[in-house]
Amino acid sequence: MDDKSDVKNIRIIWGDTKEMDYKYANNLFVSHAGNGEFHLVFGHLIPLNNTGLTKDEVPDQVEVKPVSCLVVSKENMKAFIDVLQQNYNLLDKAHKNDNT
Repeated sequence: MDDKSDVKNIRIIWGDTKEMDYKYANNLFVSHAGNGEFHLVFGHLIPLNNTGLTKDEVPDQVEVKPVSCLVVSKENMKAFIDVLQQNYNLLDKAHKNDNT
């Protein structure tokens, strides 16, 4: 059955995001396994208020609180990178136009 007339294209539409749980992340850790999946762990690092602290009082380390993890296939990761780069370039161009 190689007849293309039996194939039906299905349109994909995105649902409403009003009820979606939003997370804030200011850090990202990316790793990948041998199976071709990328693990993207988004985290939140609360800035250290070291005002008035001496050098000895400043901690040696701070902890990033993980807020979400996405596991993405190699193929989808490439598509994500391409889409993110395109969007970043559009935003960068718009900001440059705003400053001229």
